[in-house]
Amino acid sequence: MKKNCTLLLLLFGALPLVAQQLVSSTYLKTYPVSYFVQEFGLFASYDVDQYRIIYTSKEVNDEPTTVSGLVCLPKVKTSGYPMLVYQHGTAGSRTEVPGYESFEGLLPSIFSSLGFISIAPDYLGLGVDTGIHPYVHAASESWVAQHMLSATLQFLDEKGYNTTKDLFFTGYSQGGHASMAFHRSMEANNMGFDLKAASHMSGPYSISTGMKQLLISDEAYGTVAYIALVALGYNEVYGIFPQNNMRNFFKEEYAQLIEKFVAGEDDLWELNDKLIAKLTSQYGLAQPKKMLLDNVLNDILTNDNHPVNLALKDNDVYDWAPTIPTRLLYCKADEQVAYTNSIIAEAKMKQNGSTTVSAIDVNPNGSHSSCVSPAITSTLFFFLGFQQLSATQEVLPWIDVYPNPVADYFYVNGENLEGVNLIDMSGNVMTPSFSGNMVNVSDLPSGIYLGLLKFASGGTSRTKIVIR
Repeated sequence: MKKNCTLLLLLFGALPLVAQQLVSSTYLKTYPVSYFVQEFGLFASYDVDQYRIIYTSKEVNDEPTTVSGLVCLPKVKTSGYPMLVYQHGTAGSRTEVPGYESFEGLLPSIFSSLGFISIAPDYLGLGVDTGIHPYVHAASESWVAQHMLSATLQFLDEKGYNTTKDLFFTGYSQGGHASMAFHRSMEANNMGFDLKAASHMSGPYSISTGMKQLLISDEAYGTVAYIALVALGYNEVYGIFPQNNMRNFFKEEYAQLIEKFVAGEDDLWELNDKLIAKLTSQYGLAQPKKMLLDNVLNDILTNDNHPVNLALKDNDVYDWAPTIPTRLLYCKADEQVAYTNSIIAEAKMKQNGSTTVSAIDVNPNGSHSSCVSPAITSTLFFFLGFQQLSATQEVLPWIDVYPNPVADYFYVNGENLEGVNLIDMSGNVMTPSFSGNMVNVSDLPSGIYLGLLKFASGGTSRTKIVIR
């Protein structure tokens, strides 16, 4: 199977913008199976080794640079693993990224504990890369992931790891936007990979609609620093500040606060607190539009060809048609990224001819932060339905249970059970009672469930169950 890595490297080498080089790798830590069981209630199969890799890429002006990211490896090397690209959410500081042991690094590790080689790029302007981060810039979010995929193949060859050609896409919040952008580019040119499934979570896919609504709204908004972050990033790419001067875009008192963030004196969340305090003291509530100069705001709202509007439209990532199974997961009560992003994207993709996309509300009452858990859980078990370690071996073999469909109890042939997780189609995890090889589902709602079954002997299998 190692020849698969080498073959893919050759395929990448035929594409000059994608064939990048691994610069270095650094071992970070190992998460044991017991950690995933205790912290997340998952029947993990593998210890996971985390590595930071540094690799070559390019800046938005095409100048060469080096970028960092996280690689998560199942500790066992005996099979060919599918690959998964996880793209992280908004980072508050340069090191609040997967490659620098932030919380975001745990999420790709969860996937690796069940048999994926997971990678998570840190993006331009974050991690090891200096400069302004081009926030929600679709093109760079895509190419840093492409370049990391290429560099990771070199890293896997060095480590003696095998991989299949199967590739999965996911990301949350900004990472949902980034994973959608990367997915789109890979459907246009898959570079020798077999694209299997995608799950984009709570992302601002219709960035032009979302930002325009914020600038029109008279309502308070809890993360006004996003406006500053988008403006800074898009100025790097598109030059949206008149005379390249922030004070020709933002009012003086807000430009001063934003400059402290740019200088590294405040992180994003400190900036957010200060912007909210300033807006509230001046206007009674934190309306994002009040940060902009009046003439700038008026031009944006009345001129569709204003550089800001053109930049936003250039970074919408939903007007295409996925061909692989694709989920757009959201929570209807999300206060940061409007759930309508997923609804708009689903409708447009279906209009464009896609028959494989579905938008799913994984928790109607979930906030942006509380949506993470059900979205990740739903994604994990969605992906497990497509996962194979190699052409002949699966990380979690499928097993039949009976009766199926079931009303009250189902049975597993063979040995006694030690644990049972049932996951519904929204990603909710249930732990029904069991005895020996019999499982009681009489209290569970009707529906389709994915089951993870752990046996007394230590083995783990999966099954699909219909409860009537």
